[in-house]
Amino acid sequence: MFTLIGEGSQRPPQTGMMVPKGSVVHFVLKSCNPVFIDDISVFSGSDKDIQFMRDALGLSSISCLPLVANQHIIGCLRLGFQEPRIWTDEEMVR
Repeated sequence: MFTLIGEGSQRPPQTGMMVPKGSVVHFVLKSCNPVFIDDISVFSGSDKDIQFMRDALGLSSISCLPLVANQHIIGCLRLGFQEPRIWTDEEMVR
C-alpha cells in the first residue's frame, strides 16, 4: 500500500499488512464496493484511516475504490480532497 504525501513523496509498500476489521478499507476490500464520503467532519465512524486522512493529511472528502484485476481484488485506491465535495452519480458509477 502506498500513501502519497506532499509533492509526490511516498511511504514504501508494506507486505503482509493487516487491515483493521471495521475500517473503510476493510469494507471495500471485503465487499468490492466503493465508499464515498462527502465531508469527513460529519463522518460518525472511528476509523483510524479516516482520522489519519482528516488530521494528518488535511483531507475533507474521500473515496475508497476497490482495485480489481482478473476478477480479483488486488487493493484499494484512496482519493482525497482538501475541500468537502459532493460526489456526482457519474463519479460513483461502477
